[in-house]
This record gives sequence, structure tokens and C-alpha cells, in this order.
Amino acid sequence: MTNYKDGLRVVDAHTFRQCPHRYELRKNDPQAPLCPYGNARLFIGFDGETASYVRFTKSVFLGLLKKMQTSEKYQTLD
Repeated sequence: MTNYKDGLRVVDAHTFRQCPHRYELRKNDPQAPLCPYGNARLFIGFDGETASYVRFTKSVFLGLLKKMQTSEKYQTLD
């Protein structure tokens, strides 16, 4: 059963681990749908296989955020 929240498909840890390379966390994506209150989302998930935006569960989101912050940290050292 596929879960949806605020119109976005929810990707949980089990689903993410099955195929992690297909998902990415995007920051300040101008094409991202607005939140239910009409505001821009700072972070949003994206499914590269279906070319659609998704919502990550908290555990998946925090893991991807940590990975993104580490990557940005090392990019600034170059």
C-alpha cells in the first residue's frame, strides 16, 4: 500500500533501502510544489525513476540531510 501525505508519496526507510540511488534530497528547488500553506519548501525529496517529488519519513530525511551537509562541508574545503 502506498501512503501519501500532503499530495506527495511517502518514502519510508524500507522503500528507500531497496533502491537508494533512485532518490535524492533537493534543497531550494524552484520547481518543487508548495507546502499546504502556500510556502516554498526548503527541502524536498525527488524520485529520479518516476521524475516525481516525494516526501521522506523522518529517519530517511535526517540521514540524507546529514549526508548532504557532509558533502557540502567537503566541497567548501576544496
